[in-house]
Amino acid sequence: NLDLENEDYKTKKLVRIQSRELYDGFIDKPENKGYYLHKSKSEDDDVFNTRVKLSYYDNLLRMIVKARQALFWRKTPTLEIPNYLEEYLEDIDGRKSEHMAFFQNITENAEVDGIAWVLVDKPSVSIPRVLSEQEEIDFGIRPFMRFIPCENVIDWGFDPNTQKLTYAVIRSEVEFPKMPGIETPKRKQWKVWTRNTWQIYYKSEEKN
Repeated sequence: NLDLENEDYKTKKLVRIQSRELYDGFIDKPENKGYYLHKSKSEDDDVFNTRVKLSYYDNLLRMIVKARQALFWRKTPTLEIPNYLEEYLEDIDGRKSEHMAFFQNITENAEVDGIAWVLVDKPSVSIPRVLSEQEEIDFGIRPFMRFIPCENVIDWGFDPNTQKLTYAVIRSEVEFPKMPGIETPKRKQWKVWTRNTWQIYYKSEEKN
C-alpha cells in the first residue's frame, strides 16, 4: 500500500497544512474567510456572516518569515557543495536556477513547513559501457538537485546503523499528454526512490 504515510508525516500534517495556508494567504480570499473563524453559540447567522465579510487577515506570518530569511541571508552563507556539482552552480537544478537562489527557496519553505526535501540525482542511459566525460556532456547527463514539496513526500525510512535515508515515497498527481477529443484527467502517481533506484507506480483505472 503506497498510500501508507510515515508516522511523523501524519502527526505534523494538520499543523503543516495550517502553516502553509496562513503563509500563502489562503484565508484572505473571500470564499475562504470563514474557514478559520468560528461561530459562537450565541451568535446568529447574520451576525457571523457580517463578521466574516468584514474580517481582514493581516499576514504577519509571511512578514516574519521574510524578515527572518533576510536576516539569515544578509551575509552569504558558506555552503559545502560536493566537487562534482561545482561546475553546475549557475544551474543547480537543470532548470536555470542559480544555487544561492535555489537554497534560499529551500530555507524559506523549510521555515514554513518545518522541513524541506531536496532530491539529488543524475540521469542514466541504457548504454552497455561507461561513458566518457565528453559523451556525458553531449548527452546532457549531469547531476542535479530538485526541490520536492514536503506534502508530496509521504513516507521514508533510514538505515538504523548509518542513519542515512534508504527510501522515500513521493505522491503526486500528473497530467498525461492530451489527445484530440479525449479527456485526460490527472492520475495519482507514486515515485519510490531508493539510494540506487527509482520506480513509478500509477493507480489502476479498473480499480478507480
